[in-house]
Amino acid sequence: FKSHHSHLDTGVMTLDHLGAYMLAFQFPLPDSVITQFGRQKGGVFVAGNCAYGNGEFYTHADAGYSIVPKFFTNQTNGIERDDYPRHIIIPYPHVRYAIGVRLWTDIMPRFFHNNLVAARATFCMAIAGMQASKIWAGQTGFGHGMPFTWVFSTEPNTGKTEAALLAQCMLGFFKTGAFTGDSTKPAIIERLSLQRDLSLVIDDVVTHSSGESRAYATLGRTLYDQSSRTVCTRTHRPYSSAIFTSNGTINDNDKAFMSRMILINFDALSEERVPRNETQSQQEVREARDTHLTSEWNAVRELMSALAVDFESILLDGKLDKHAIQDCATFMQIAIGRYRDRNANLWGLLLYYMLLTNYMFQCDAEDQEGVFEWMISSVTRAAFEYTNHASLIDQFVLAVEKVRADKTSGLVNPLGPIDQTLSWDKMRTDLQPGGLTPFDSGTIRYIALRIDATCTVLEKVLNQKYKPSVLQHAFDKLDWCVRGFGKFYDTATQPWPIARNEYVNGANVSAPVAEGELEMSMLKERKCVYFRLDEWNKIVDSVERTCRDIVDYKSIEIFSRCPKIGRYNLFELACGHSEEGDWFGYRALVQCTFAKFCGTRNLLYVGNHVDGGMQVKPEISVLNDAVGFGPISELYKPQVIRSFFDYDWPDQHELPPAYVRVPFKSRNGPDDDEIMDNNDVVLVPESPPPSLPPSEDDEGPAPVSVAQMLREMARNKRAPPPEPEPEEANMTTATPLSSCESRAPLGDITNDDDAPNVANKSRKRRRPKNLIDDEAEDEDGNTEEEE
Repeated sequence: FKSHHSHLDTGVMTLDHLGAYMLAFQFPLPDSVITQFGRQKGGVFVAGNCAYGNGEFYTHADAGYSIVPKFFTNQTNGIERDDYPRHIIIPYPHVRYAIGVRLWTDIMPRFFHNNLVAARATFCMAIAGMQASKIWAGQTGFGHGMPFTWVFSTEPNTGKTEAALLAQCMLGFFKTGAFTGDSTKPAIIERLSLQRDLSLVIDDVVTHSSGESRAYATLGRTLYDQSSRTVCTRTHRPYSSAIFTSNGTINDNDKAFMSRMILINFDALSEERVPRNETQSQQEVREARDTHLTSEWNAVRELMSALAVDFESILLDGKLDKHAIQDCATFMQIAIGRYRDRNANLWGLLLYYMLLTNYMFQCDAEDQEGVFEWMISSVTRAAFEYTNHASLIDQFVLAVEKVRADKTSGLVNPLGPIDQTLSWDKMRTDLQPGGLTPFDSGTIRYIALRIDATCTVLEKVLNQKYKPSVLQHAFDKLDWCVRGFGKFYDTATQPWPIARNEYVNGANVSAPVAEGELEMSMLKERKCVYFRLDEWNKIVDSVERTCRDIVDYKSIEIFSRCPKIGRYNLFELACGHSEEGDWFGYRALVQCTFAKFCGTRNLLYVGNHVDGGMQVKPEISVLNDAVGFGPISELYKPQVIRSFFDYDWPDQHELPPAYVRVPFKSRNGPDDDEIMDNNDVVLVPESPPPSLPPSEDDEGPAPVSVAQMLREMARNKRAPPPEPEPEEANMTTATPLSSCESRAPLGDITNDDDAPNVANKSRKRRRPKNLIDDEAEDEDGNTEEEE
C-alpha cells in the first residue's frame, strides 16, 4: 500500500465507510472466533455464556474463543443473541449428578407413564447427537452415517413434544423455541450449518395426505450423510443432526429414507382416570400433586443444561467405544434376522446409549430389561416391516391384513361405514379364478380383492394411499397374481351392513354374516385380482414368525468385536444377571465426570427410586443446619437448586455447604476411589467475566426468592466472623461477578494421588489469536463496558 500511496487521504470518509470497505476485503477466519456454536476444532463446546469440555466449565477467554455476533446475524437464517445456547453453570459434579438421577429415575417415570422408555430414547438420541462429528467420521466402526430421529404419535397428549423439548433444553436452548414443522429445507440446513453437534428439534411436522414428501426425502439423506447443499455461490452442509416430532410417519414406501432414521413411537398415555364421584379433598390432593410435578418438571428441564458437560464426556480415551457399539449392532442384527443392515446398526447405536445412561443414573436391572423389551417388541417389528417389506406388494398385503373385517385386529368394525370396512363387498376367500383345471381348483386357494374399493378403505383407515393403476402394474409382474372376475356382495341392491338379525336375551342384535352364509341373490360379478393364498401368507407369516422368534432375545449370544471378550450373552451381562460381572461396554463411564458417582469407580447414594431416599453424611448435615440452610433433602429439590444457580458463575460464599461439599454417603468399596469431603471439588473463584452482555430475559424464575430467604436465615444465624486480613476482606466484599478478569476451569473431583488442589491460583488468561472481540457496539450504540 505504501509503495503506491504515501498517505491515505480519507477526505469525507467516516469510520463507518472505512469499516464497510474493510469488510469487503478477503481474509481467513481467525481460529479463535467461532463461526458455529457447539463443538470447535479443539473439541471444546462453546455456548453463549460459557464454554465446556473434558467435564469442566470455562469462560470464553480461558477456552481461547470469542464470539462476534455479526457472524451469526448476517446469515439469511441467523441466530440472534437471545437465541444463543446458554447453560446453567453448576461447577459441582455431585450436584449435577443428583439432578440427573432425580430426573431419570423419579420425575420422568411420573411424567411420561407408559411412554417412559420412548422419552428416554429421545433424550439419548440428543446425547448421541453430541458426538455427531465422531459418528460421521466413522468411529462407530460400521459406517459413517448419523441417524436423524422421527418421534411420532397418532394420539394427542402423549408427551412426545415434551420429550423432544427436554433434549433441546439439555443442549442449552431452554429459552429458545423449537423450529416449527413448516420450516423449509433450506432454512433447516442453514441453521444446522451454524451449530455443530447440537441436534436441532423441529416440532410438529404436518405430513401430506399422501404421506410422501420429496423435500424430507432429500433432507433425511442430507442429514444422514452430511451432504452439502449448493445454491448458486452458497454452499451449506449440516454439522448437527435433527429430532422431528409429528403425528404420523412420512415416506413409508421409501426404503432408503426409512433405513436412515430412528423411528420412536409414543403410545396413547395411560394414566389414572378421574373418578366420577371424586370428593373435594381427593380433587385437592390430585391437583396439588399435578402442580408439584409441573413445577419440578419446569425446573429440571432448565437445570439439565448444566449436564451437557457430563454427557459429552461419555467417551473411551476421547473416542467412541466402537467395540461396544458394534456389539449392540450385532445383537440387533441377530434379533431381526438381517446382517449388515443399516437400520439395525443405527438401533444398536441407540441401544448402547440407553444402556449407558440407565447405568450412569443408577437404574436397576428391571429398567435395563425394559430397554431390551422396548427395542425388541416395538422397534424391531417396525424395523422389520420397513426394511424387509418395503416393496409395494408387501406393504399392500400387510395393510390389507390389518383392516380385514374377518380378522381380529380390532382396527375395523365389521358393521362399520362402507368406506371403512373391508368385507365381502370388496374381498372373497372362497372364489377361484376362471380357467383352472379341476386339480388346481381343489388344491390351490386364493384371496380375491376389488383393488379400487380396497384402496379407499386403506386410505380412510390407515392413511395409506395406494394408486390402483400402480398396483395393477406391479401385480402383472407376479406369477401368483391373476386378474379376473368374481362374485361380491352387491351393496347397490342389498342392505348395509352385511348383517343378520338375531334374537338374544329378548332383543334384536345385528351380527356379521359369514362368507359361507352369502346367497347368490346377494352377489354381483365384479372385476378383481386373485392372489394365491400360500404366497400371500408367506408375507404375513414372515412378520408373525419374526415377532415370535424375537421373544427369545434373552438367549442371543454374540461374538464380541473386542478381541479380549469372545462370545457372550449381551442381555445377561448388561442387565447384571451374569456371574461374570458387568458388561465391558460400561467402561466409557469409568472415564466420564460421573465415574465416582455411578458405580464404576464408586457409588454415591443420592437417592433414587430403588432405595427410596438419599443417605447424608451427618457432619455435612450439621454444618448445613448450623448456617441456616435447612435439610439437605430440601436443598436438592430441582426448584431449590435452580434458585441458587443461574447462567452466571456462582459465588461459593453464597452457597450452602451441601452444594460446595459432597453431602452424600458413598459405597467406598475395596477397589473404589475415595470421594473426599474437602478436596473433592475445585472451589469457585470469586467472579469471572461473562463474555456476552446478559440478555434482558436472563432473570431467574420465581424460586429465586427461596434462595434469598435461605441466605438471609443463614446470615442471621452465623456467628460474627473473625477480623479478616486486608486481602481476605477484599475477597469477602468482592465486586459483582461481571467485573473480574479471569477464572479457572471448574468442576471435577480428584483422587488422593492427584496433584494438590490449587483452586486459589488463577489460571493464566490466554489471549486468542487475531482476536475480534464481541465487545463491539450493540444495537443501542453502547459498548459492553458502558453497560
